Amino acid sequence: MAIFGVAACATNSTAPPVASSPAVKHVELSRAKSYDSLAQLAKESTVIARVSATNTTSIETAAGLQFTVTTVTVEKSFRGTKSGALLRVRQVGGPTTDVAGEVPAALTAGRDYLLFMSVFRDGTEPTDQYVITGDAGVFEANSSGTFDRSDPLSTNLPSKLGENDVQTASTGT
Repeated sequence: MAIFGVAACATNSTAPPVASSPAVKHVELSRAKSYDSLAQLAKESTVIARVSATNTTSIETAAGLQFTVTTVTVEKSFRGTKSGALLRVRQVGGPTTDVAGEVPAALTAGRDYLLFMSVFRDGTEPTDQYVITGDAGVFEANSSGTFDRSDPLSTNLPSKLGENDVQTASTGT
């Protein structure tokens, strides 16, 4: 995952802090890479799948930065996994980390997404978690059966995708 971050601590509350509640850390992030095409995004993704976000999440902290890990159910696999599999998707942010900048919002339980992902590595070791490819690989399902691009900064990627578009991009044909 190629994200560079600049962190600054701040409390995002006008009320006096409560002794038992943790201070909110404000983090500004900027991505290191953008994608010029859906084919390029697909090429750098080891897993491409239509998923449904479950209500199972956990919060992990590394180097003082929180990450939300959401379990998703694979509804349809285009590459790298099987339908019915449960995957854990790691995203920057958590209850005491206010993330601003160029990162997508955390996945919402009960919503369907099309995700372009890669295995998260802790150093050089692969983990059992996945990260969104370049933070651009999140498309949310809409009522017409297509997927809307979630990332407003990736204007070179299609604003809407159908499953045929994804199949073509995932196979490189």
